[in-house]
Amino acid sequence: MSLNEDGPIERPPKSSMRPYLIAALMLALACGGITVLIPEFRDDAKRLAFTMGDAVGIKLPGDDYSPEHQRIGIPRMSPRLLASSKISSSLEQFAREPCDKKAVFAFGEALLAEDEGRKAANTYLAFAANCPNGDGERFRAAQILFDIGDSDKVIAVTTGLIAGNPGIVNYRYLRGRALASVKRFAEAVDDYKSTIDLQINPRNTGEWVFVELANTYAAMGRHCDAAATIEGWAAIDPSARDTPQMRKKVEEYSARGCTNTPSSANIKKG
Repeated sequence: MSLNEDGPIERPPKSSMRPYLIAALMLALACGGITVLIPEFRDDAKRLAFTMGDAVGIKLPGDDYSPEHQRIGIPRMSPRLLASSKISSSLEQFAREPCDKKAVFAFGEALLAEDEGRKAANTYLAFAANCPNGDGERFRAAQILFDIGDSDKVIAVTTGLIAGNPGIVNYRYLRGRALASVKRFAEAVDDYKSTIDLQINPRNTGEWVFVELANTYAAMGRHCDAAATIEGWAAIDPSARDTPQMRKKVEEYSARGCTNTPSSANIKKG
């Protein structure tokens, strides 16, 4: 027993101190003593230690980063995320350089690796809103949002990107995919066709763009246009692309209701 001016103070029983001591020991090991381990093992150990420390109220490394959390659009992170060496080191870099593009990429991709796609996308968007030359971060956010199924947000982000840079092929293509996914087929067709038209060398346009455009036409009931789209892809390099597989696909589209397959030269017409 010890005394102070207010009277006796009882020390907590040793058993009640055990979780704190164990958590503190693991936290110390995770943050210093086991740094020689490979990153994956070190992060797993930190994850366990941080979870235990958080459960018993121990202040965790990274808890003082709340201004950075707010600036990049995410709440206080869970111990599981805070334990990632890539996340924690990126936060440290943000504290020094708030508009460091390498740091935001490392941070966003680390969040994505932890299955935190929404947080990663929000991070990229918040960074772009607060730092100059943020189109690359906006586009990366749009890609992530497409992968997690938020097509409406993808359309909003890419529409803004296209308004500033209407000639960027990737912006058109991603918006076309998002528009098609929410059944806005006529608008999707325009973006797919722009994706093709904007290529300086048509050979650089992937086959999948033509296939997706053909499928979009088919979803609209425009089977002749779908068939012509595949013919248009083949016409770019007939010696390599005019194959039995290509002709079979044209026949499949035509069989759905097109009695007169149009010439591939009409691919760019509405």
